[in-house]
Amino acid sequence: MIKFKKIKLFSRGNICYCDVLDGKNNFEIILHFDIVLKYSLKNGLEVDNETYQSIIYDNSLLKAKNLSYTFASYKMRTQYEVEKRLKQNSYDDKIIAECISFLYEFKLLDNENYANLFVKEKSLSKNWGKIRIKNELLNKGVNENIILNAIDNFFPNDESFEKAIKIAKKKYDTLLKRHDDKKSKQLLFAFLARRGFETSKIKEIIENI
Repeated sequence: MIKFKKIKLFSRGNICYCDVLDGKNNFEIILHFDIVLKYSLKNGLEVDNETYQSIIYDNSLLKAKNLSYTFASYKMRTQYEVEKRLKQNSYDDKIIAECISFLYEFKLLDNENYANLFVKEKSLSKNWGKIRIKNELLNKGVNENIILNAIDNFFPNDESFEKAIKIAKKKYDTLLKRHDDKKSKQLLFAFLARRGFETSKIKEIIENI
């Protein structure tokens, strides 16, 4: 049997410091107040090992859910990003799976919507090309078919191309101050490639300027 010798509520954070006795071993654990209420824990209460393990698991799950909720509600995240964050905090696969289900239930995870917004934002505000957008989304764990659909539906080709020409022209003028025309075009090509533009599109941009 495991005995909760003393339970003290901390004034901030809804956590309780619990002085626990397991045989001859005395140690302290920190439980969320909701867990203390759920199991009706109080000073002097004894529980069997199975109940104690359930208490510890439910406490870890609650902490993980709070972390994942905060992480996913602060700004849009992909499932992969949430899983990575939880793994960094040493949560096991079972708890991570429950957190992911929890976030989907509350509509806080939606890789398709994430990809659509990502394509629109990065193509317009950052002027990224399709290749970079695709690679960035792949690195975030988004399915390739979802990415390609988002690019097909939301990549603003005309507006993005016009902005790319303006940015390329400005970059080219800067390069010409330090390099000859041939070198400037080579450096401009590399610059546009890093932005994720396809080779054919880069050639078209350079021809336009």
